[in-house]
Amino acid sequence: MEPDVPIWVKIAALTSEMDNIHSANCLYWRRGEAVTLDARAEYQHRKQRLDQIRKELAQLRDTPLTSDSIHRASLSVAPQTRSRKSDTT
Repeated sequence: MEPDVPIWVKIAALTSEMDNIHSANCLYWRRGEAVTLDARAEYQHRKQRLDQIRKELAQLRDTPLTSDSIHRASLSVAPQTRSRKSDTT
């Protein structure tokens, strides 16, 4: 990712990638003994990528937040558009 991308965007992208890898791994594990050599190689590649993602996330956790990145993160949070009935009574 580019260095000027906000940290929260990087974290969201890495988290999404982890979710995709997890889904692919679930399919792999369900196949059990019926997996091919190619599938095993892809699984090993996904394991390596997960290690890379974990390292990247650890580095991002150690990165200090700037006021600009906090401001941008607060802008991305959508306000509630409708209130619950219990809130109005």
